[in-house]
Amino acid sequence: MAKRATKQKSTRTQGIPDDVKKRVHEIVEAFNEREIKAKNCRYVARFRGRYLFLDRCERGTPSPICRLEYTGDLDDWGFAIYKYSRDTYDAHDWFFPGSQHIDGTIEGAMRTGIEAYPCSTARSIRSMLGCLVFFVLLPWRLLVGFVRSKFRRGISPTIADTRSGEETDNSL
Repeated sequence: MAKRATKQKSTRTQGIPDDVKKRVHEIVEAFNEREIKAKNCRYVARFRGRYLFLDRCERGTPSPICRLEYTGDLDDWGFAIYKYSRDTYDAHDWFFPGSQHIDGTIEGAMRTGIEAYPCSTARSIRSMLGCLVFFVLLPWRLLVGFVRSKFRRGISPTIADTRSGEETDNSL
């Protein structure tokens, strides 16, 4: 007769208590009001089991930023950054902008998220500068190059050749 495997109880917390969830929402809202200057950029907390997922809503679109694991202490959460390249959370990656803010607190995780994934206002300023370069400076450079090439072609071959010190045979 085969022996049935028995489930072992995990030493980790199975879920986040409701009073901790309430406190998390308060911390997130206070951080949004105090730290984030962009009007259309807010952190949003969601929970699943022992995990707190910190997403950021920008212009109504939620984006994953990081995942915190509840360890039983409000000031000692496990941290995992969201990796868009792999579409997963990575608790082992510690080499990214903002990682110096990770201190086990929810605020530290949100500060890390702001540096790792800046709000779209910063990105839109960079996008505007990119558009300026693309639509203003690049065409100007192309125009200057075009005009220069037309003037170079307009010079007669004999004048160009005499400048270089070479004689040409124009009898052909």
